Amino acid sequence: AMINLADLYLNGYGVDRDYGQAFSLYGRAAELGNSKGMRGLAYMYASGEGTPKDLRQAALLYREASVAGDAAAMDNLGFIYYTGQGVPKDYRQAFLWFQKAAVEGYPDAMADVGLMYSSGRGVAQDHVQSRAWYSRGAEGGNPRCMSELGLVYEKGYGVQTDYKQAFGWYRRGAEAGDPLGMAYLAEMYEHGKGVKEDLQQSVAWYRKAAELGNDYAKNALVRLNATRGSTQQKAGGPAKRFVSSK
Repeated sequence: AMINLADLYLNGYGVDRDYGQAFSLYGRAAELGNSKGMRGLAYMYASGEGTPKDLRQAALLYREASVAGDAAAMDNLGFIYYTGQGVPKDYRQAFLWFQKAAVEGYPDAMADVGLMYSSGRGVAQDHVQSRAWYSRGAEGGNPRCMSELGLVYEKGYGVQTDYKQAFGWYRRGAEAGDPLGMAYLAEMYEHGKGVKEDLQQSVAWYRKAAELGNDYAKNALVRLNATRGSTQQKAGGPAKRFVSSK
């Protein structure tokens, strides 16, 4: 009940948003050894909501929650090591924590493990393992994994290039709300890859992705408006915000 109430205060669901109350409740839960309380407190230190921003303290709390078995905290700890926030950047440690979270069944971590295998950061590059983790995450309904599977088939990473498969996965990711999937789906419509060329659909999906903050889509809209060519290159990495106690 304490964690649920803290979540309500943090997000302003049914009550006035109150970061101070959320911080206090997460802190009390953390003192009682509750891993979700530790994770919620870590989020607040990482974001600077309800308390001065302290990435080192956030990292310590995410580690405590991870050791206590909290999969979401493991994934966030991996992200901390990946970006070097509050700790020295360490891709190997990032991979290990992403993997621990993925093995526990945390969907976002499956996307992160797939990305690490794809890029060869923190682990030997292995497109077969990458696709396997994306597939597992996609089967569990993770939108980012669906979009990344689309990229696997579009680029032929460890598989035969298949634009129709790519289009299908991009569409699933986009319809599930992933900005990356929306941007790549728009590009498929723009160039007629795996689907009939349709600039109206392309612009519509670029706009949806841009509204959600996707820079690739924003640049594409500028390019299309200027009616000139593009040399943009797709690139990915763990797309993560620190999560709260949920």
